[in-house]
Amino acid sequence: VHDLRQAGAEQVQQRLAALRAELSHRKLAVEQGQVLDIQLSLLPDGTRLHLNLDMLAADALSLRTLLGDLVLLYRQHPLPALDYTFARYLADLRQEQASTEQRDRHQQARDYWLQRLDQLPGAPSLPIKPQGDDRQVCRRHHWLPPSERQ
Repeated sequence: VHDLRQAGAEQVQQRLAALRAELSHRKLAVEQGQVLDIQLSLLPDGTRLHLNLDMLAADALSLRTLLGDLVLLYRQHPLPALDYTFARYLADLRQEQASTEQRDRHQQARDYWLQRLDQLPGAPSLPIKPQGDDRQVCRRHHWLPPSERQ
């Protein structure tokens, strides 16, 4: 928590800019299980949430869902009821896997790819990041008013 409630307007802006620079270039140690970092700035006129979610832990749709839920909670609205549980997912999965038709499709697909295995190209040669490469993310923002949109 970054408590900036007693800071002046200029100091708040400087500290928020410094936090943005620091946090937007921070690399989480995913090999140690760090995939999510949440920090909060307490401001004289409200709060600001700083969220860093490694895309190894969630995809873009999941991030969008998380942010939507956070907005609802921030506005003190209830979250929509979950209509699909993990237990139901497992039951559906077991039922699908028990289906003879599904097993046949799976076996056909497996056989197809096993036959093609020797014909597939090898792994691509990926570039290696040079030591000391300190590239940083640059945020660009431009709002286009509705009157200028086509």
